[in-house]
Amino acid sequence: MSDNNNNIVHCLLNDIWSKGDLALLESTMDDEFIGHTSPHDTTIPNVEAYGQRIALFKSIFPEITFTIDDVISADNKIAVRWTADVKDDHHITPTDQSTGEPISIGGMTMIRLKNDKIIEIWENWDALSMLESTSSTDVIKGLSLSI
Repeated sequence: MSDNNNNIVHCLLNDIWSKGDLALLESTMDDEFIGHTSPHDTTIPNVEAYGQRIALFKSIFPEITFTIDDVISADNKIAVRWTADVKDDHHITPTDQSTGEPISIGGMTMIRLKNDKIIEIWENWDALSMLESTSSTDVIKGLSLSI
């Protein structure tokens, strides 16, 4: 993987998602950005909407840390398999209030670049891995996931 592609992946997952630095979206995303997510098969029409998605997720899980498990890169495409460890500081999850145990979510992100910026992204958050980490449906409802 090129250093530039590596920087893009780390910026997206570590700086934007984990640290919540949404100001970096402007320098990382192309003006014609479009996103696709599952499990809802939702289309994210622009960078602003993608930032709102991140803000919503971080309002439920303010602490999120990504482990990059695999990265494959070719030309203008990057595939990333990751694991996100999240902690519910707002105690939305009744079963986790007393333990504070991290919730792990597996996922994959496919990125298409244009002029070294993200123009299109496909994200797959593994809802089953989240369900296996927590017994509460409150987290699922909070993220508006359908199962």
